[in-house]
Amino acid sequence: IVVLLLLSISNINANESSIHLVGFISQQNL
Repeated sequence: IVVLLLLSISNINANESSIHLVGFISQQNL
């Protein structure tokens, strides 16, 4: 259960970082 929780947290962090990265790239394109 703890492992699944850690994996879910890491997945959420990865999704947030990817969203921020896409936003940063889009701002650079503008």
